[in-house]
Amino acid sequence: MMFEKIEQNNPVIPLDFSVVIPIFNEKENISELYERLSSTLRSLGSYEIIFIDDGSIDGSFQLMKNFAQKDKSVKVIRFSRNYGQHPAIKAGFRHAIGSYIILMDADLQDDPEDIKILDAKIKEGYDIVFSQIKNIERSIFKKINSIVFHFVFSRVSGSRNPADIGTFRIFTRKVLISLNKYEERGIIYGPLMASIGYKSAYVDVRKNKRRKGVTHYSFYKLMRMALDSLSTYTMIPLQLMIYSGFLIATVSFSAAIYLIFKKLAYGIAVPGYASSLISSFFLGGVILLSLGVVGDYIFRIYQEVLRRPLFLIDEKINMDDSHGGEDEKPQSGSS
Repeated sequence: MMFEKIEQNNPVIPLDFSVVIPIFNEKENISELYERLSSTLRSLGSYEIIFIDDGSIDGSFQLMKNFAQKDKSVKVIRFSRNYGQHPAIKAGFRHAIGSYIILMDADLQDDPEDIKILDAKIKEGYDIVFSQIKNIERSIFKKINSIVFHFVFSRVSGSRNPADIGTFRIFTRKVLISLNKYEERGIIYGPLMASIGYKSAYVDVRKNKRRKGVTHYSFYKLMRMALDSLSTYTMIPLQLMIYSGFLIATVSFSAAIYLIFKKLAYGIAVPGYASSLISSFFLGGVILLSLGVVGDYIFRIYQEVLRRPLFLIDEKINMDDSHGGEDEKPQSGSS
């Protein structure tokens, strides 16, 4: 693999920390994020801040570019268009050269200063340290959404991670190398990192309310991610189809036996078309749902077979072109 060749060519990791941050229309937060990150990381060791511009249209890229031009520790990857958060994370992981990798969002809901807490914990001998959110105030709707997500992800990962695990986390280079071996198209790092089995720990951190900008994850997007996680990492949808089919067949067969018995024993026939129509519509809906689930898996197989790039990079700043996988090419504007 390309990444393993990179490791062989760079036996000594030159930096202590790599901070990977996907960016999509976060112009109002980038300046404060950069200043607070830089101040925190300077006290910990050598570092790089990798911004991945996921097709921003609000001027975020120009801000990141300005910081990179005056600070070589800032590295920028610009996508040709919006590909999504997890492809952006993958691009950052493939370019990270630190001994420890920190993943965080750009919305400043996580305090950059809390990197010190994560760093202290991982130095105790852990491979991954997750942030656990304790204090954030949320609406009933968002609390229910969080409960549903935790339920889905715990089933997906097969682990018993506590609820309210945040994106904010730190992990070792050993974990990074393992993560970069996963090449599937629909990769989702939440359930993946919870299921890979390395020694992990959790620390409580404060979660702030978003002060600037707007969230990019609507209820629909969150539910879609949960469903994607189910179909990407488990056979649960297919198993539900099997169980549903077995249940319907059993109930239908039992009902048929019952009606035949009534007819033969008592001469009673059940009249009416309503029950027949309801049964037909019910079975038709189950069949269409089952076909949809099978179609979703087939489409995912089709996407894997095509082997299209997960993303295309338009520009790199402060990066050596040797640091990256085949999905980043072709590209232009490297500097």
